[in-house]
Amino acid sequence: MDPVQTTIAGINIWEPPTALTDLIVTIVCAISYIKLYKGLPRDKRYERQFLNFFLFMGLCTLTGALMTHAFPYAFHYDGVLRPDQYRNLPWFDRFIANYHNLPNWICNIISVTFFAFASVNRAHSILDNKSIKAIRIAICIESLVVLIATLYKYTFLFAEIHIGVALLIFSAPLQIQVWKNHKRKDSPFILLATFITLFVPMVLIGKMQFSPWFNHNDISHILIASAMTAFYFAGRHWIREYNTQNLEIKNVLN
Repeated sequence: MDPVQTTIAGINIWEPPTALTDLIVTIVCAISYIKLYKGLPRDKRYERQFLNFFLFMGLCTLTGALMTHAFPYAFHYDGVLRPDQYRNLPWFDRFIANYHNLPNWICNIISVTFFAFASVNRAHSILDNKSIKAIRIAICIESLVVLIATLYKYTFLFAEIHIGVALLIFSAPLQIQVWKNHKRKDSPFILLATFITLFVPMVLIGKMQFSPWFNHNDISHILIASAMTAFYFAGRHWIREYNTQNLEIKNVLN
């Protein structure tokens, strides 16, 4: 299917709704990053990793909006070659046909990896050091395999699998256990974001759309923006937790 296009001030924009919804995710990530950066002390590893999660997801959707959806023709992509047509081409030819997608895909993989690390390190109260180290190694191996597979096959499929593994295997079980053991208020928001994100592959695989001007990509971006908002509120609880601890320390000292 040919992408919908429009021209503004003489500039040709491919897939404007998809680029716009990508930018909505970027804005959510940018605001979340700035607010959490100001509020979190960043003295804990998981806090820094959580911030990097927002940073790289914002870069992912920004490059996706500009390079993948709005102006791919600026990177010598003509929109004619479909994945099934270049699958058997030499690797370098496939690279030329896809390099405008790579910043989006790679930043997505890095972002989700940071989230997986943050989830594990946040769950230090229910895991011993040996278990944390083993899970970190598993995350590194899985992320490296996904990155290599993406660069070899040139498809976003492996990044989608990476998201599912990070959320359902590395994060959700730990968040459930943390909630059961400590009733930490950030866990329900992370689980809510996980639940919302589960609908993304359904939308993408099912090619669901309201119209060519609001297709499966646009719907998935709105879901992702909603999930990132839930992740942000999880970070807000960390800030409240930090402020409460500081207040308790001050009361003790006084």
